Amino acid sequence: MDEDKDKEGKEEEIEEEAAKESEKFMANIQKMIDASVAKLGEEKEEIKSTKEVTKDEVDKMDKSQRISEFYTALIQNDKQKLQVLAEGTNALGGYLVPAVLYQDIIEELRDSAIIRSKATIIDPCPPHLDITNLASRPKVYWRGESAVKSTSTAEFGQISLTPYSLAVIVVLTRELVADAVIPASMTSYITRLLSVAIAEEEDKVFTTGNGTGRPTGIDAYAATIHRIVTTPANVLVPDSIIEAFYRLGSQYRKNAVWIMNSLTLTKAMQLKDSQNRYLFVADPTGVLPGTLLGKPVFEQNDLTQSHIWLADLRGYVIGIREGITVMQSEEAYVDTHSMFERNEIAIRVEERIDGETADLDSMVVITGTN
Repeated sequence: MDEDKDKEGKEEEIEEEAAKESEKFMANIQKMIDASVAKLGEEKEEIKSTKEVTKDEVDKMDKSQRISEFYTALIQNDKQKLQVLAEGTNALGGYLVPAVLYQDIIEELRDSAIIRSKATIIDPCPPHLDITNLASRPKVYWRGESAVKSTSTAEFGQISLTPYSLAVIVVLTRELVADAVIPASMTSYITRLLSVAIAEEEDKVFTTGNGTGRPTGIDAYAATIHRIVTTPANVLVPDSIIEAFYRLGSQYRKNAVWIMNSLTLTKAMQLKDSQNRYLFVADPTGVLPGTLLGKPVFEQNDLTQSHIWLADLRGYVIGIREGITVMQSEEAYVDTHSMFERNEIAIRVEERIDGETADLDSMVVITGTN
């Protein structure tokens, strides 16, 4: 019996020792965990206090280092190092964020062409066309009985149309034509842009062209036109507008329009009559041009600021030898470069045209409006 009691006592001692060792082990484990947590917190604070990882430092990392840094930062909730993978750098994630291209191309709005739609058009026009105009009319006189009758005559002038070439070539790569993401084809889009450019250049030279290698515009006749109104002291006043209006013949006034640039138009819009009423009347819908003395006012910003024209533009003649033609070639040479060798497409747009004022009585110019 005594032996059994001794055996049980030894077992209890062993169990107590084991429990004490277990408690000591768990205490040591807890200390290690607490120490690790404290160290991790210190490391996080230290990382946060360091400078931001630069792009150069990231570029020097290999793939495994980047992945390691990323997951380490993920575990530690280190937002600064998580920025190592970002869309701002293609290799670090930017390739995963595709760019979205809006399919329409936004274009600036252009001024409208004025002259051609109201001029006299000769189409087709021969390579050289002489047009005779009436410079002065014969006059008749009253006579007394048996008095000698007075004599008179008519005088004629002549203008010549010799169409000039207006042209341009635009070169596109076949890759661009095939891959460009726009609603229309790239060639159609470029062709449309070139047509707009030609219309704008036409209106410019029909207004201000000097006749050298290009048409002669109406403003080239400012010094020789039959009817010229000069403003007092270079200041535009209501009387200048009224005088110009009635200097133009009544038959021309029916179809006459005012032409001026935007700065001069601003001054004209401020003019008032003796009753303090504005001479300029705006279209309430904003669709039609405003009017001065009942005649439409058109803005032409190639025209000098010092001139205002009142014109029946049927007196301006435009001769079209060849209208706008568009050609494409993949085999042409442009500046000694072969389109075929370079896998390119050349688009050529061209026209042959001339313009002259044939009827000098159909226009009045106000000078000194600046």
